[in-house]
Amino acid sequence: MRRSPLILLPILLAILVAGCAPAVVGSRSNPVDLQRDRSATATPGSTIYVRSTYPSGAFGLRADAFRGAFQIPLGVDGSGARVTSEFELVDVVGPAGWSWRLEDVWSESRGGRPPVLVVTLRLDVPADARLGGQQLRGTLVARPSGGREPVSLVVQVVPRR
Repeated sequence: MRRSPLILLPILLAILVAGCAPAVVGSRSNPVDLQRDRSATATPGSTIYVRSTYPSGAFGLRADAFRGAFQIPLGVDGSGARVTSEFELVDVVGPAGWSWRLEDVWSESRGGRPPVLVVTLRLDVPADARLGGQQLRGTLVARPSGGREPVSLVVQVVPRR
């Protein structure tokens, strides 16, 4: 008995669609965007990444504040520099045992526009985190200017599946 090759078509399509699915929101490759979402969902023991973008002036910085930093090309019309050491996350308020810290800060300039600062924060949810909503707050500080920006996030802790 000979089987038609068309029988494999649904299987191949399912594999293709699964491969194109977006990464989990809150992962390193697909962080929660604080400009759009002020909340995230997590399971006990997980890690969540959140990202926020600021004009450099938000911290009282001049547009050329990081011009001396090593620039990396970003496509044909942009460049960026890692400036994490120039920032810190302070005054963090959250549940005991939770760790919210500064992961990365980039100064990016594209297409002749003024630079923006792309800040990534990492939240480690402890394995014994209680279920339900938890709020975290902190303040980002730019060391060169002393400029401050508040950040906050509500995390809904759900059981693992």
